[in-house]
Amino acid sequence: MTKRLILAEKADEAKKYALAFEQHRQVNGVWIVSDSEFGQARIVHAQGHLTELDEPQSYSSTWKNWQLNNLPIIPQKFHSHIANGRNQHKLFELIKKEVQNADEIIIGTDADREGENIAYSILRMIPNGVAKISQRIWQNSTTKKGIRNALKNLKDARETKPFADEALARQKSDWLVGMNMSRLATLKMNESGYRVDGGFPVGRVQTAIVGLIVQNDQEIKNFRKKTYWQLELTDRLGNKYRNDHKFENEDEANKALAILHEQSEVTDYTVEQKAKAAPKLLSLFDASAIAKTNWGYTSDKTLDIIQGLYDRGADKEGWISYPRTSINYITNNEFEYLANLVKQYQDFLNVHFPIAHPEMRKQYVDNAKTKEHTALIPTEVLPNSNDLGEEQANIYRLIALRTILMFAPDCEYEQVKVTLKNDGYDFKAQYNRITNPGFTEFLKEKKKQHTNAEIPSYEINQRIFTEAKVVQCETKPPKRLTEAALVRTVLPKYKIGTAATMASTLKLVKKHGYVKDSKDGFYPTDKGIAIIEFLDGTPFIDPETTSVWETYLKMVGQGKKSGDKFVGSTVTMVKKMIEDYSKRQNITVSSLEKDLSPHSREVISDLGTCPVCRKGKILEVAGEGKNGHYHMYACDNKKCGFYIPGNWGSKQINTNDVMQIILNGKTDSFVYNTKNNKQITTYLTIKNKKIDSIKVNSK
Repeated sequence: MTKRLILAEKADEAKKYALAFEQHRQVNGVWIVSDSEFGQARIVHAQGHLTELDEPQSYSSTWKNWQLNNLPIIPQKFHSHIANGRNQHKLFELIKKEVQNADEIIIGTDADREGENIAYSILRMIPNGVAKISQRIWQNSTTKKGIRNALKNLKDARETKPFADEALARQKSDWLVGMNMSRLATLKMNESGYRVDGGFPVGRVQTAIVGLIVQNDQEIKNFRKKTYWQLELTDRLGNKYRNDHKFENEDEANKALAILHEQSEVTDYTVEQKAKAAPKLLSLFDASAIAKTNWGYTSDKTLDIIQGLYDRGADKEGWISYPRTSINYITNNEFEYLANLVKQYQDFLNVHFPIAHPEMRKQYVDNAKTKEHTALIPTEVLPNSNDLGEEQANIYRLIALRTILMFAPDCEYEQVKVTLKNDGYDFKAQYNRITNPGFTEFLKEKKKQHTNAEIPSYEINQRIFTEAKVVQCETKPPKRLTEAALVRTVLPKYKIGTAATMASTLKLVKKHGYVKDSKDGFYPTDKGIAIIEFLDGTPFIDPETTSVWETYLKMVGQGKKSGDKFVGSTVTMVKKMIEDYSKRQNITVSSLEKDLSPHSREVISDLGTCPVCRKGKILEVAGEGKNGHYHMYACDNKKCGFYIPGNWGSKQINTNDVMQIILNGKTDSFVYNTKNNKQITTYLTIKNKKIDSIKVNSK
């Protein structure tokens, strides 16, 4: 009998898979399952990303030092290691053991690019691990029915392998850009007297976003208001008609006004019956933009809420479909269960309308456009009203309402177009007369509609009395980019980021101190403007170039392009940038003042992930401060604050000691002299998120 192993992404996911089988039990962290339809299998799980690409210093000791002459940092071959998180090594050893005992592996990580990457990054570190991969679970729902349906329709693993190739190409390219360009920017800016907290990180995607925000801010600052004048007529019903011509000065407009007559002739009057279908189904981009507008939720908060509605917990079935989707369509299968349950969704939402469209319509149902995922929709499992907190309720209701509106009546209206002629000038107006509001009755925001009494009813060649005047107008400045605009329109336009990464990328540029998010939108900081000025003319701040990169990488994910070729082009680009910038002297940026005082801070090396917050990096730093020279090891995450002093009594703390703390949580024991020349044997460890010493003995 073939020994099959399912590799899940998280513990909750593994349990949900197990509970979908008829027989299931857990032994020493492994689920053992069997089913009359699916046979027998064992299930293990990762804990998200179990592996990371190695830091520069693991390839060469010289690369731990932040010095220009050490650039570029280009490994001949990339290596990975098990991440230094809680239980990571133990989990990997369990997976390794099960993989070695299995005949074939079914990948069951999240059904997306990063899920594929997680599975392959683990299995690459296990001898013959990749060779044993046979099939792929590709589920869009965490309900028992959804999982069993995915098990019935396992994909050939070769179909989804290109997603892992794409993810690895992204990972390597982003590593090359981050490690090289961040050091280059920080060192060259420091050399020119610009020193800021956290240095100047550069990223292939994040820097393009900062560039868009800086460009938008500059366009607003450089905008100069222009005044112009137009002619306008008003009929006796109060309806207004505007001529398109823009007069550059008021005198010319008044001269034209003076020759207009009291009566105008109706030269065009058309009435067209129109119908508008409900809006498209929601992607994560759409949901994030609406949530920001309606409730002020950031993209990462919206994603967390949606992820919670999807995951719910190991013993519970999800309420919505897969969260990280950029798709606005569903398949025939989803439509069928939604159609069967639409009355239940209506009762939950307290939104009732006749089912006007029981048929599948192409703007919502398209099997060809749902190769990876579907739009965000509710699953067959409905919550009780008291199951949801306020934020969860807001998002669930948003998704469920948008879904069922595809069954609602269309909004029907008459579109009335009127053209008046007066002394050779055409004056136009357009009105919509709502005859059946349809789905618009249930939208939170409704556009102002004209009443029947407001809309004129004229005949062609009819002459009507009108009052003419000159209207003063002004050009409008560009709108400031908001998170909603970025997520819904701008970033998708340039293919910057994905539904899976958008929230974290926006969070990152804010964390780096490049932008600030205010009520009216994003403002670049002085630091953000400085990095864009520094990189002026480079591909990293050009959204069009980023769009080309993203298009190429997507084709890698489709198996049409080579990921290695993309990484190779990144190497070439990074080398050229370093060569060009290394020659530049006395770099000047407009937004920051140079600090040429002796107080300085030099980043000597990057030693790895902070053992306290698991988000920042432990940097070895030294410099001249108010109290003289200092040397220490500090987390670059401002919210963390963890640091290791450069000395402990008479003992000088070196990088080996710091690496022991990062990897093992403590140093080896050592002897140091106190101020009273008393010898103490101790070791350093982390206690209450700070470094503390544990005394071994004293003499």
